[in-house]
Formats: sequence, structure tokens, C-alpha cells
Amino acid sequence: MSSPETLVVILAGGYSSRMGKPKALLSYSGKPQYLRLLNLADELKMPAVISCRAEQLHNFNEGNLLPDDAEFQGHGPVSGLLSAHKLFPHSDILLIGCDYPLLTENHLKALHSSHYSHTSAVCWKKEDAPKPEPMPALYKVEALKGIKKRFEQGFYSLSEYLTGNGVHLIEAAANADFLRSIDTPEEYRNMVDNLNN
Repeated sequence: MSSPETLVVILAGGYSSRMGKPKALLSYSGKPQYLRLLNLADELKMPAVISCRAEQLHNFNEGNLLPDDAEFQGHGPVSGLLSAHKLFPHSDILLIGCDYPLLTENHLKALHSSHYSHTSAVCWKKEDAPKPEPMPALYKVEALKGIKKRFEQGFYSLSEYLTGNGVHLIEAAANADFLRSIDTPEEYRNMVDNLNN
């Protein structure tokens, strides 16, 4: 894959310890979540990669796979983000977590609007929340370089980076469902029930 203007990076490498199984493989409306997110990227006409740990590559039978680079592995979402940046250093990255089943094409379009051309990153911030949401979020090349420098200094939090540095924050309601992460079996059962009703 050549370096695109914007690359969608689907984070699917978490340990899912509370869920007890890979969240990227959970089925919503009859389709594994990682495939649903690949379809969203396709609707946006953007190339996408599935970011995961090397030992998880066998979990996925579709899509371009990007295992964490040894330089960055073991530090959560920033590992996948910087692994993709290393391979595609001239691309902005639209970062998506695999545990947000209510995320839609319109939510991602809002992050990628041309209105934010003079910002280093674009992300959502829930009303009254102390920090912005690190995903879904658009990280431009300028931001990615800054995040890499912070990583080299031992700072791994994307939320903390997003509290400044020319970032545009899109306000969301405190109870915005599309930003609700599904992390436990009970939350998953409830979500599936809601989607089926």
C-alpha cells in the first residue's frame, strides 16, 4: 500500500481482559466488529489497516494487517498509532477503536472535515469530561511527530497530548452513545439486545 493522504487505523490489538475474548471479533448485527469498521473505511473511500499484536494476526481473515512494531509495542493505543506512522510517515491517521459499535460514517466524517485544516488533530470531548477522547480521532502528521517525541520521553497517553497542541475538540453530550466503549460481557449482551430491538 502506498502512503495515502489519510489512513484509517483500526485498533484490534487489545487484551480484552474484561471481555474475555477479542472485542474486534464480537458480532454486531451478524458481522464481526472489525469487518464493520473496514466497511466504514470503505464508505469513506479511505484505505485501512487492522492494527494488532503479532500473535493475533491469525484472528483476521480480511483486510490489511499491521502488527505492532517492536519499537512501540506494549503501550496501548499509542503502539498501533505509531507503528502505522512509522510505515506511513506522510499520512494523517484516522484512529478507530474496535469497541465502539455505534460509531457511524457520519461520526468519522465529522472528524475529517476540511474546516479543521489548520489543526494538528481533531477529536471528540464529552461534556464535563476532564480529557478528550483519544479515539475515534484524526491525528495529522504534525501531531504524530509530536506524539512520537513524547513516546521517546516516556509519555504514552494520547488523551494528555490532545489537551493542547493545536487540537480541535468537537463537543459531545456526556452520554453520547457512539463514544461508549463496550468492555464487558454484560455490556455486550445489552448492546446486542438493544440493536435487535
